[in-house]
Amino acid sequence: VRQLTGDISEHGRLKQLDRAVGAFEQIFAEGLHPTGYAYSTLLNAHVLAGDLAGGARVFEAMMASKCRPNLVVYTTMLKGFCAAGDMTAAVHLLRRMAHGSPPLMADIRALNTFLRGCVRCGDAVAARWAFEMAGSAWRVVPDGVAHVALARLLSQSLALKELRAHVEARREEREERLKAVAAARSASPPPPPADAPLACSFWAAGRCERGANCRFYHDLSVVQLDEAAEEADATDAQAAMELHLSHAGALLGKDALARDALRQARQLLAESSARGGGEAGGGEAGSEWAGGGGGECQG
Repeated sequence: VRQLTGDISEHGRLKQLDRAVGAFEQIFAEGLHPTGYAYSTLLNAHVLAGDLAGGARVFEAMMASKCRPNLVVYTTMLKGFCAAGDMTAAVHLLRRMAHGSPPLMADIRALNTFLRGCVRCGDAVAARWAFEMAGSAWRVVPDGVAHVALARLLSQSLALKELRAHVEARREEREERLKAVAAARSASPPPPPADAPLACSFWAAGRCERGANCRFYHDLSVVQLDEAAEEADATDAQAAMELHLSHAGALLGKDALARDALRQARQLLAESSARGGGEAGGGEAGSEWAGGGGGECQG
């Protein structure tokens, strides 16, 4: 099964869908049973080839088997719907995840995959819904990628009041974060909160990939290995949001607001340039994620 799954993965990477399907069928021909990873790999092959209908059949076949899709599998299917611009199906899938057995909640990768689809379709309503869910049921802290996506959609919708509130809130958050880091690294750092969770061992070692979505305590006095790159991405993301605000303000004749947001963007870009960063919205705020992963088999 492992060898055939590897064949499926390689054929999928090369977008040789027929060969990927043939390798999957060979698993049954040899009297074997596909693992969750085999289903996941075939699903990814269909999505990469743009065969959404075939991917949906694989997904349903996996649901009917003893294997159950995990969050990575759901996100792969979600990516397919979003790439096809079927945001109704994408919303349905996220709701299906939450009501499954066991229930699965979207993580930051699923959120950003969904928002990327919203940007592709210009669907600000779906993006608002995702942000509402992120702050409630999903308990996901949106990152720069997510905030830039929402700002872009609000700008395109000319929802100036909502966009301004969104961008200004991000300004305040950035300032508070920088102040908190400076205080933690001062001569008299504040003690950890009394209700702080257990310390994150990855953060203590210098790198926690979960960032703000980690459930453990992050001691801000600990310098992270990728701190400079992360700060550059955050600065670029804020600059991108300021530019979206400036654009919407200019279109609606709010010249003072547009000029102020443009000034903010220029200042941020100057900071990014000084530390060797990129253009607004670049770095991680404009990156893509790779698919893959498998499901969990029962029995």
